[in-house]
Amino acid sequence: MTLWAPTGPAKVDNSPSTRQQVDRNEESHHISSQSPKQCQKSVGRPTQASSWKPVTLRPPLLLSIVVTTLAFIALLEYLSDKSRVDGGIAFAKGEFSSTVSFAYKYLPILIAVLYSILWSWIDLDTKRLEPYFQLSRPTGAEAADSILLHYPFDFIAYAPLKALRRRHWAVAFAGTSMMLIFWGITPLVSSVFAQSTTVVELNTTARPTATLMALSDQSLALNTGFMMTAYGITWLGQETPGFVSLQGALQPFEVDASQRQEFENRTWTTKTTLYGTSANCNAAIIRNTTSGLSYSNGKECEADPGYGPLSPWSSSRFGCLYIGYYLSQFTDYSLDGLGCASPANSHLFLALWGDSSQENASDGVKAFFCEPSYWTQEVIATVTVPGMNISKITPQGPRVGLKDSQFNRTAFEYGIGTGTQAVSQRADISETDNLIDQEAVLARIGLGGTITNMVGFALGLSSLDLNNFTDPVILANAFENAHKLLHALAIQQLMRPTTGDVEHQTATSSGTTNAVIVVRPLAIVVEILLGMVVLLVLALTVHSSKRMSQMNGDPASLTDVVAMLSNEGGHRGADFIAEARHSEQSS
Repeated sequence: MTLWAPTGPAKVDNSPSTRQQVDRNEESHHISSQSPKQCQKSVGRPTQASSWKPVTLRPPLLLSIVVTTLAFIALLEYLSDKSRVDGGIAFAKGEFSSTVSFAYKYLPILIAVLYSILWSWIDLDTKRLEPYFQLSRPTGAEAADSILLHYPFDFIAYAPLKALRRRHWAVAFAGTSMMLIFWGITPLVSSVFAQSTTVVELNTTARPTATLMALSDQSLALNTGFMMTAYGITWLGQETPGFVSLQGALQPFEVDASQRQEFENRTWTTKTTLYGTSANCNAAIIRNTTSGLSYSNGKECEADPGYGPLSPWSSSRFGCLYIGYYLSQFTDYSLDGLGCASPANSHLFLALWGDSSQENASDGVKAFFCEPSYWTQEVIATVTVPGMNISKITPQGPRVGLKDSQFNRTAFEYGIGTGTQAVSQRADISETDNLIDQEAVLARIGLGGTITNMVGFALGLSSLDLNNFTDPVILANAFENAHKLLHALAIQQLMRPTTGDVEHQTATSSGTTNAVIVVRPLAIVVEILLGMVVLLVLALTVHSSKRMSQMNGDPASLTDVVAMLSNEGGHRGADFIAEARHSEQSS
């Protein structure tokens, strides 16, 4: 191994005896081991063949690391974007498989460790060979800046700073990169991927699965079943059926079967039709009559039920009465039979509340007339799956009146007012067996007097103390809510499956699931660190390709170093050794 190391003014002992001894040693060595031609060749500047560099500092390896690092940045950015858009990069309804768990928990750390091992190889070669690159400079180098350097043994954070002060750029570039990888990228990459419960939304289509049956079939189909369901909801804690709430009834729908992912807390959202009702209520004008009290709406209806909501023989403090328009053998009162028989009043109902604690009977009675209206509205609705319970309704247009040709309001109002079906059907059980008896449950909460069907629904749904119903607004809202629930259940009962081609609407299927996500802030930090490594590697590549090397092999052992120095022609090796010893002693 031959290295040319021209020396500056060497600080050595130049006494005649020392100089003479060195000359004799050098001459003896060259005479005994080399021919005259070889001896002449070894003295002075080496040949062009002496340009060895390690593979770790050559452009092919360094540029491949640049490409690999850029690929890591691109992959991390792709996964970050996928995590942001899709809510994750991997999903599972329950626990993740062992493959997925290994991929996001351990694989990134394994890759980072292998990457740091590769870079530690480059970093070590850069620090180890820096003294010999310094010796390869045309002007040579002093011992303190070359053979006495010990970068491989310096603290990892101190080596780049020391190299910057000495303007040893290769060590500065490689050492800084090593710090970024060892202290930044490797620890952070283990936290870039995390498991989370996330909401996943899939764009799909939905189609209506049912529509209102023909008007001619509604009277027969509208039996007391919907009122039985209302009783279960009101008093037994039963959940409302799918697509039904106090807001109304939705036209049922379903999403495309291919997009029905098995998520937790699934919801479907699409545009559909809401069927609803509202009531216009006004306080009644109460008059004393010879038979008791009469109630007028100020127009064409003045009802005189006699003693009102509480009979004289009732022992209860509170009483409530609902009087519909239609008369049945199962009702005691109807507006039709109390002086309000007119087509203009055919959809009115009268609600009364009585408090027997008042001395004046008229002071203890609250009364109002209500006229319900029915409508449809285009909405964006969200329902939970699989129960199809309504979770959100967003109106998308105005309310449009539901025509009498679409909904048999007469059959509906007859049913809720009398508690029976408008059209009798032959059956093995008597009509009275179909009636809903709510007197027992109302008696338990302290209500007496004549009990009608709607009273139980109104008071039961409100869950308020009876003292609150002396407020006419609260009482009106209670009956309106009962009317809404019964109407929604009736609409659901009148739905029939759609046939033929139906119009599809855009929809969203969403739900929660376990997901592997990319923690974006940490991903950004890792990408920045990787980008800095790329710049430093490029700088190292350019610097290493331009710098001079007068080595013809790897000085990997002490033997190689001694051979290199002893092979220096003339007095150059002796002068350099003497200078090195002097620098070491002075330091």
